[in-house]
Amino acid sequence: MPLHYQIIVLYEDQRDPAGDFPFHELILSCVYDSIDRNRQILTEKIKGNPKKGNSKLLRSLREDLSCLRDSCQHVIAVFDDDKVRELIGLGKKAKEQEVIEEIKASLPDCASIFLLKKNMETVIGDIGECDGAIDQNLLDSALNKRSLNARDRVIKRAVPINRHELRECILEKNPSLKSIVDGVCGLLGGDPFDPVNRRPGSGRSRGRRSPPSPARRARSRSAG
Repeated sequence: MPLHYQIIVLYEDQRDPAGDFPFHELILSCVYDSIDRNRQILTEKIKGNPKKGNSKLLRSLREDLSCLRDSCQHVIAVFDDDKVRELIGLGKKAKEQEVIEEIKASLPDCASIFLLKKNMETVIGDIGECDGAIDQNLLDSALNKRSLNARDRVIKRAVPINRHELRECILEKNPSLKSIVDGVCGLLGGDPFDPVNRRPGSGRSRGRRSPPSPARRARSRSAG
């Protein structure tokens, strides 16, 4: 059977899998920033699949993972960090690696597991802190969970390609989100942004040149 996608990312989000999915679009934009690949190609290679709750996400991993792997090379699952320990029967103080290992131990096949600290509202708060032009009423509505539409509108502010500086600020504030982005980049081809697959001496993203050093600039001026 031919592979339809390179990566399928499973999320807890409560939404129609066939509908608009701004958080997955944000992940794609962050990946685009990191590896300079065509945005349309990334969309075709990476599919987002919301599972409508953490219990359904876990059940899908346990029951459907083999079928998912038939249509893609890699499966990633993103759990909100705040409630996943209760879901899998671990204590509240269980470390992140313990949680990931416990989830993986119950799966029939290989998958990459990431925890989003603490939950989606944390990402929305980070966007609000980084985006000085955001409407405060819109942000309050998104944070208080009164409106899924408000949450989507906040996230969409960070999606456009030309808002890479906003995304850089968000990733700096939210290392767990950056870990997800790094993981996707790594699975797309061992990109140096992936901390697990990082290659020695390759500290920058593919397709971007390093700026010349001061000494190199001085030599260039002397030669001219």
